[in-house]
Amino acid sequence: MQQRQNARKATATTCANCDQSLVSAENSKEKKPNRSYARTKRSNNSIIGPQWIGLVAFVIVWCVGTYQYIIHWQQEQLLLYDDHLKLQLGPLTKVWEDQVVVLQHEKDELERVASKHDIQKMHREKDTKKRDEEQADHMAKLQGQVDHLKENKEHMHTAIQHISRNVVLEKFGPGPHRVEMILAFDPAEPGEGDAHRIVLELAPLDDMPHANYWFLHQVSLNLWNGCSFHRNAGHVLQSGAAGNFMNAGNNTNKEQEFVTAGYSSILFQEYSPNFPHLPLTVGYAGRPGGPDFYISTMDNSVNHGPGGQGEYDDVGEADPCFAKVVEGEDAVWRMHGLSVKDGAYEGLVHNVAIVDMRLLK
Repeated sequence: MQQRQNARKATATTCANCDQSLVSAENSKEKKPNRSYARTKRSNNSIIGPQWIGLVAFVIVWCVGTYQYIIHWQQEQLLLYDDHLKLQLGPLTKVWEDQVVVLQHEKDELERVASKHDIQKMHREKDTKKRDEEQADHMAKLQGQVDHLKENKEHMHTAIQHISRNVVLEKFGPGPHRVEMILAFDPAEPGEGDAHRIVLELAPLDDMPHANYWFLHQVSLNLWNGCSFHRNAGHVLQSGAAGNFMNAGNNTNKEQEFVTAGYSSILFQEYSPNFPHLPLTVGYAGRPGGPDFYISTMDNSVNHGPGGQGEYDDVGEADPCFAKVVEGEDAVWRMHGLSVKDGAYEGLVHNVAIVDMRLLK
């Protein structure tokens, strides 16, 4: 509003100046008639000159005033347009300001929630770290116990081997130890040939002292007499406390005889890389090994050696390999040619009886 008043004052001043200029021009006309008349006698041009000067002055003053009026009018229009914009933008500005307040509130709320989540995340990470540390400490303790048990296990194995070796030396001599098996084939399926005798030579005592001790005591107690070769699995011929045609297939008490004598399963899975599971070698089956043993009909050094049978708890263990066939290979291949039952186990249709097993002097 102050700007409008100032513009109006400037316009009024301009108009006043114009009026004064016009009055001065008229006065000049009134004061100079005699001079002008006198000059008309001299020349026609001297009469026209002053009139044109006044007219030009009037036009100039009029133009200046008009220009100033136009400027003033434009300024008023601008002020009116500014007021109009303010009237239009006022509500919008209020809406925008309210929206800004809402957005700021939402931002604050999000920051609060994020901060809360960050705190919760920090607590979770702290709890997780604590649990990880506790689990790591627990695992370290368990690993220490496992290492201690492994160490004790190795000491126990060494002690068992030492005792077994001394007993074998005292009771059976230094070896090499040989065991003779006499077999009987079922007349219903005698197989090819008439070979029925197998001689086993045990592994060196220093390599397999415990398995030698175990097998020699089984033989000396006549535990194998009356047992049978009952499985032809393709890669092995397995024997155990199974029935045969000589006992009408009933041998239920034979397995208990091994248990009663204390020579059912060996005390640990003894193994020596010096005596692997090559063809025609003898090993204990199962975990723990025994009393069943098998004769390998192929190279089983991988699948029956350390880590070869991963279905057991200790995948690093191996079947004990403790003897080899030195006589009677024909009897082995005679059994290998016998028919088997249907199924994955591949049991013999007609078991081969172990009539007698004894230690050769």
